[in-house]
Amino acid sequence: MRILSTGCAVVLFAVVGCASSSNAPGKMSNTEKLTLLGGTKIDVADAIKTALDKAPGRVADTELRSKNGKTVWEIDIASPDGKLTEVDVDASTGAIADSE
Repeated sequence: MRILSTGCAVVLFAVVGCASSSNAPGKMSNTEKLTLLGGTKIDVADAIKTALDKAPGRVADTELRSKNGKTVWEIDIASPDGKLTEVDVDASTGAIADSE
């Protein structure tokens, strides 16, 4: 019986661990996302236009993030030659904050 109860505890721990991993480091909650969005002045569509002016291609991904104390639209762009470029557009000013 002791083996069975130990096994159940391990299974319970695994289930609880998996359930709590949805808030893993680096993953924002909906509340955090809405808080960031509330502080933006630049729409994602405008940020995409700015990013495409810097690095022409096709948008592969967009994400609203906080970097170095600023809220930025992080735009990943795939160029025609297969290179992926990340362009950060300041969500308050619309200026390019970084490009890599």
